[in-house]
Amino acid sequence: MRHMMLTRSFLALLLALMTLALAAPARAATYTVTYAGTGENIAYTVYGGAQQTGTLSSLINNGVTSGDTVKVSAGTYTLANTLELKAGVKLIGAGA
Repeated sequence: MRHMMLTRSFLALLLALMTLALAAPARAATYTVTYAGTGENIAYTVYGGAQQTGTLSSLINNGVTSGDTVKVSAGTYTLANTLELKAGVKLIGAGA
C-alpha cells in the first residue's frame, strides 16, 4: 500500500514538472550572420555560440521562429530561393 502511494506521488510530481516545462516560453534566439563569399552561403552563430554554415534562405525559411532576431552583416547575397520571413522575426541589416 505504501509503495502505491509513493508511486502515485512520484507520478503526480513528474506530471507537474512536465506541465511546467511545456508551459515555459521558449527563449528567442539571436542569429548573427556573416557573408561567406559566394552566392547565399553564410556563416552564422546563435547566441554567440559555435559558428555554423549554411545558406541565408535555409536559415530564414527553416531555422528562425517568431520572436527570433537575425542580424545580417554587409555583403551581396545572391539568393537561390525566396525568403519567407515569419511574423514576429526581426531582420536587421548593416545598412543600405
